[in-house]
Amino acid sequence: PVAQPSALPSACTPAMTAVMGQSGHSEGYEKSTKRPATSEDGEGIDNSATARRATMLRRKLAELDAVLQSMGETTAVFQPAIVAADQGVIEVVVGSSKMAEDRPELVPQISAMVNRAYGYRRVDRRDVQERLAMGDAGSSANRVLHLAISNGAIVGCMSSTIRVPWAEDGCGHWGLLVVDVDHQGKGFASKLVAAAELRLAGACSEIQIEYEFTPDEEESERLMAWYEGKLGFRCTSGHPRGHGKEFRKCRKPISQEDQQWGRQARLTGVREEFVAELAALESALQ
Repeated sequence: PVAQPSALPSACTPAMTAVMGQSGHSEGYEKSTKRPATSEDGEGIDNSATARRATMLRRKLAELDAVLQSMGETTAVFQPAIVAADQGVIEVVVGSSKMAEDRPELVPQISAMVNRAYGYRRVDRRDVQERLAMGDAGSSANRVLHLAISNGAIVGCMSSTIRVPWAEDGCGHWGLLVVDVDHQGKGFASKLVAAAELRLAGACSEIQIEYEFTPDEEESERLMAWYEGKLGFRCTSGHPRGHGKEFRKCRKPISQEDQQWGRQARLTGVREEFVAELAALESALQ
């Protein structure tokens, strides 16, 4: 089964930092979770704060548009959905608590899929709920759970994290890569990795993964060929020992071109969040 254990981005330009905040992420201008204060009869009494927030968002949108325009046509528009031969549409999205609310079966489905792929209890329902909730922060999120969907069904998942405590700033991480055992060999894992690495490329210059390897074990050999071959990771400890199970920590740099793709995708996501919040604020002000 496909199953894998689970700062200031160096690529940020001054213009991007000015728009997104000193952290290099959008938390410098977080989405407001507060509703305009209301009186007992429901009429708004704090429209001034709402108006100020709306004004700030319009200014930030103008700055974002200028930055995106300055980046030019350097990347194609990222399309998270692709058509695979005989498999219908594959879509990779970031999970959220709202998705869990809208689909009560989602959490148990993800938990069962992960544990079945690993062959043991890797996660429980509470863990899955917490992982999904991390996506609620939108572009400000550090860690998220990506979900692969085909014809409406969850067929895979993986996590991506911009900052982890066991790596230096600028080195992102992905893990918990799982494809449902009934849907493996259909390109879902590659699509999940592409989405996760695009997200990390918007804030990182390097990616780290870890996995266990056992020589002469067919599944281990296959995963090693994929991770350290096709995906381009290099193990920091060199070649396998040749005997016994070992823990391999691997890294790969993110190319300048991919960082440009990632930055543009990230800024576009921030812009969409600002536009949605501004629309809600303007509606409240009417």
